[in-house]
Amino acid sequence: MPWCLGRSPAGFTLRAYMIVLFLTSFFLALVGCVLLIRYARRHARHYGAAMPQRFHIGHVPRVGGVAIFVATGLGWLVAALQTVLGNPLNSAVQPAQVGAWLLLSLPALLGGGYEDLTQRVAVRYRLVLTLLTAALACTLRASS
Repeated sequence: MPWCLGRSPAGFTLRAYMIVLFLTSFFLALVGCVLLIRYARRHARHYGAAMPQRFHIGHVPRVGGVAIFVATGLGWLVAALQTVLGNPLNSAVQPAQVGAWLLLSLPALLGGGYEDLTQRVAVRYRLVLTLLTAALACTLRASS
């Protein structure tokens, strides 16, 4: 019987945890985006129809990246919690690493979120913030 049908208990357990982790992150992102679309629609009406970022039909808020970031961060925290509890998922995720990755991604997230809300951040500044975040990620990756 193939592994996907559950013949290998240890392997199946790890796969089951990874699936639960994926579904948790997906569900949180889905709920967060639906709530943003539902309750921030009034704010979305302030976006000009001729804006280059406006490619959705209707009034859709542009801060969906925040919901996806929160869902991803919570998924990482669940993985780190599983490691702390002695039941690591597919790889050992240390809480300090999760905190570092979440902190270093803040420049791009905050710059993008602020621009989404105010439309007052020039493209070059968002690019600089994204490059700063990438440089921080490369530095963290090289040190671990």
